[in-house]
Amino acid sequence: LKPALNWLASARQMYDTLQDEEGASRVLATTAYTLSQLGRFADALAAARQARARAGSGASAEVRREASISLTWASIQTGRLSEAREAVHQALDHASVDDSPDQVVSLRALLGFIDAAGGRFQEALAAWNDALAHTPDGSQNRAVAGLRLAVVYAALNVGDREQAQTQIERLRRMADQAAEFKPSAQHASALLALADGDDAQAYQLFSQVWPAARASGSLNQQMLADYAEVLIRRRDLDTLETLLGEPSLRADEGYLYQLVRARYLAH
Repeated sequence: LKPALNWLASARQMYDTLQDEEGASRVLATTAYTLSQLGRFADALAAARQARARAGSGASAEVRREASISLTWASIQTGRLSEAREAVHQALDHASVDDSPDQVVSLRALLGFIDAAGGRFQEALAAWNDALAHTPDGSQNRAVAGLRLAVVYAALNVGDREQAQTQIERLRRMADQAAEFKPSAQHASALLALADGDDAQAYQLFSQVWPAARASGSLNQQMLADYAEVLIRRRDLDTLETLLGEPSLRADEGYLYQLVRARYLAH
């Protein structure tokens, strides 16, 4: 992920030289997403805001929607839920399933993430199921894996174990076909173990999936929060302290990181 930032910076410089606002907006939106993956949430928000500013009224609808998607995601990561909701609804007002099916799915999924961040899990579950229903049949990509994992999370929060188990089995089948989906399957299985009170199994799974995620350079705030839940249940505050103090973990701006740190300090 980090080398990608250098490439993106060069691409943005090229578009700036060409005075290509659409190209610059696309690069900034991708930059925002990459920065979010690295846990640099404040920088991601700044890049996303620039992306939408550069995608002015003269840009294509697709570019404007992409900028709004990046702004929505960055706003969610920093806990700015009202800004996120405003951005996603503005994008949906100008979106059509006919001309932008992938973007519409992304926007519907983002509504679920906004609801989940606000503790509205029933609404989040409905939004994520709706997004899954609009994905092309047989789709096997990270976005679909992420949606299935999200459904597991929401379903367990509303007590629908059957739906959670169904999505876990689908994730496991995806993982059997491609190794890139294994972390999502492990995370989902760990969530089920947590819900069942099997802290040992949850710990075993998170102790595998978390280092693998960090080795790739990515930071999943929800995974951090879920792993922290296991560690707090096990009274393993030493490991949690090490987790929060990881030198390469630039997550001070992340709202879930702050909640995890507050829970650690409370103990």
